[in-house]
Amino acid sequence: MPLLTYARIHNFFPHPTTGEVHLDEDGDPMLGFYFDLIDDEDNPLCGMMGPYSTTEEVEKAAHRAWRTKDY
Repeated sequence: MPLLTYARIHNFFPHPTTGEVHLDEDGDPMLGFYFDLIDDEDNPLCGMMGPYSTTEEVEKAAHRAWRTKDY
C-alpha cells in the first residue's frame, strides 16, 4: 500500500480559438473535470475518472473513491 496518495485534478475544455477538444482512448471528447489517484512514486492507481461539472464535485468524488477503495 502506498504511503502517500494524492489526486490530480484535470480540467478539459475546448481550445478557445480552434474549438478542438481532448479525446480519450476511445476517441470520445473529454470535457469537464476529471481526477486520477497517484501514489508516492508518481504511479497512477487508476485511470482518469469523470467527467464532473465543478471542482467541488470532482474533489468529493476523489475523496470518496479513495475512502471506499473504488478506483
